[in-house]
Amino acid sequence: GIKEALEYQLPRLARKEVLALYGKGRGPVPRMYYDYNKVLSDQGSTIRGFAPHHISLKEFRALDKKYGWNIIPLDESEFSSEVSLEITDTFVRIVLYKDKQAVIIDNPDFAKSMKQIFELLWKHKRRVSTKLES
Repeated sequence: GIKEALEYQLPRLARKEVLALYGKGRGPVPRMYYDYNKVLSDQGSTIRGFAPHHISLKEFRALDKKYGWNIIPLDESEFSSEVSLEITDTFVRIVLYKDKQAVIIDNPDFAKSMKQIFELLWKHKRRVSTKLES
């Protein structure tokens, strides 16, 4: 299930960056996600990503500063997914909240491609954010 997917290769993520496109859930965020984030933080991992600005995530996203995560909130008109992607050096984890399922693609080549797509989005979003601030 999802808990097992979150625990997949967890020690291997120590002191590494996880890239993410987080989706919104339906209702309160389950405890296992709080536990997962604490383990990542305790082992020196970092997260950089995007998440929808949604009421269901308000309390959970408030922890980003505590852990030092760099999460850019996106308006729901831009991103309203109920599916999350986490990208590491060697695998991609896909969590489908509505169906309570998770898929892991453990393939460094696929992970590299997903990282490149993420970086394109990250650079574009930062450029847009910079223009809006000027």
